[in-house]
Amino acid sequence: MSAGLSKSLLWAFRLPVRSPPRPPMFDSAIRSVIDPSLNAAGRWMAARGIAADTVTVTGFAVGISAAVAIAFGNTRLGLALIVLNRLADGLDGAIA
Repeated sequence: MSAGLSKSLLWAFRLPVRSPPRPPMFDSAIRSVIDPSLNAAGRWMAARGIAADTVTVTGFAVGISAAVAIAFGNTRLGLALIVLNRLADGLDGAIA
Protein backbone atom coordinates (compact mmCIF):
# COMPACT_ATOMS: atom_id res chain seq x y z
CA MET A 1 0.00 0.00 0.00
CA SER A 2 1.41 3.45 -0.85
CA ALA A 3 2.09 6.06 1.82
CA GLY A 4 -0.54 8.41 0.41
CA LEU A 5 -3.17 5.70 0.39
CA SER A 6 -2.40 4.60 3.93
CA LYS A 7 -2.67 8.20 5.17
CA SER A 8 -5.99 8.55 3.36
CA LEU A 9 -7.28 5.41 5.03
CA LEU A 10 -6.11 6.64 8.43
CA TRP A 11 -7.92 9.92 7.85
CA ALA A 12 -11.01 8.13 6.61
CA PHE A 13 -11.15 6.05 9.77
CA ARG A 14 -10.12 9.00 11.96
CA LEU A 15 -7.11 7.19 13.34
CA PRO A 16 -4.42 9.44 14.80
CA VAL A 17 -1.27 9.95 12.74
CA ARG A 18 1.76 10.28 14.98
CA SER A 19 4.45 12.77 14.13
CA PRO A 20 8.00 12.24 15.30
CA PRO A 21 8.84 14.17 18.47
CA ARG A 22 10.38 17.58 17.89
CA PRO A 23 13.45 18.75 19.77
CA PRO A 24 12.82 21.68 22.12
CA MET A 25 13.30 25.14 20.67
CA PHE A 26 16.42 27.04 21.66
CA ASP A 27 14.59 29.90 23.31
CA SER A 28 12.46 27.62 25.48
CA ALA A 29 15.51 26.98 27.65
CA ILE A 30 16.03 30.68 28.40
CA ARG A 31 12.41 31.92 28.45
CA SER A 32 12.18 31.71 32.24
CA VAL A 33 15.19 34.02 32.51
CA ILE A 34 14.18 36.52 29.82
CA ASP A 35 10.39 36.71 30.23
CA PRO A 36 10.22 38.64 33.52
CA SER A 37 12.34 41.52 32.21
CA LEU A 38 10.59 41.54 28.80
CA ASN A 39 7.18 41.58 30.47
CA ALA A 40 8.23 44.47 32.74
CA ALA A 41 9.57 46.44 29.78
CA GLY A 42 6.42 45.63 27.81
CA ARG A 43 4.18 46.90 30.61
CA TRP A 44 6.31 50.08 30.86
CA MET A 45 6.04 50.70 27.10
CA ALA A 46 2.31 49.93 26.97
CA ALA A 47 1.68 52.34 29.84
CA ARG A 48 3.33 55.06 27.75
CA GLY A 49 1.11 54.36 24.75
CA ILE A 50 3.61 52.45 22.60
CA ALA A 51 1.66 49.95 20.52
CA ALA A 52 2.84 46.42 19.77
CA ASP A 53 2.47 47.13 16.03
CA THR A 54 4.91 50.03 16.34
CA VAL A 55 7.49 47.78 17.95
CA THR A 56 6.87 45.10 15.30
CA VAL A 57 7.40 47.50 12.38
CA THR A 58 10.46 49.02 14.05
CA GLY A 59 11.89 45.55 14.65
CA PHE A 60 11.28 44.65 11.01
CA ALA A 61 13.11 47.78 9.85
CA VAL A 62 16.01 46.97 12.18
CA GLY A 63 16.12 43.41 10.80
CA ILE A 64 16.26 44.70 7.21
CA SER A 65 19.01 47.10 8.27
CA ALA A 66 20.92 44.17 9.75
CA ALA A 67 20.73 42.33 6.44
CA VAL A 68 21.98 45.39 4.56
CA ALA A 69 24.83 45.88 7.03
CA ILE A 70 25.90 42.25 6.67
CA ALA A 71 25.61 42.44 2.88
CA PHE A 72 28.01 45.39 2.88
CA GLY A 73 30.47 43.49 5.08
CA ASN A 74 29.79 45.21 8.39
CA THR A 75 29.13 42.05 10.38
CA ARG A 76 29.52 43.61 13.84
CA LEU A 77 26.88 46.22 13.13
CA GLY A 78 24.72 43.50 11.56
CA LEU A 79 25.02 41.33 14.65
CA ALA A 80 24.13 44.24 16.94
CA LEU A 81 21.09 45.00 14.77
CA ILE A 82 20.02 41.34 14.82
CA VAL A 83 20.15 41.41 18.63
CA LEU A 84 17.97 44.55 18.62
CA ASN A 85 15.61 42.89 16.15
CA ARG A 86 15.21 39.87 18.42
CA LEU A 87 14.65 42.16 21.42
CA ALA A 88 11.91 44.00 19.52
CA ASP A 89 10.34 40.65 18.61
CA GLY A 90 10.16 39.71 22.27
CA LEU A 91 8.88 43.11 23.32
CA ASP A 92 6.00 43.23 20.86
CA GLY A 93 4.63 40.03 22.35
CA ALA A 94 5.02 41.39 25.86
CA ILE A 95 3.18 44.59 24.92
CA ALA A 96 0.35 42.76 23.19
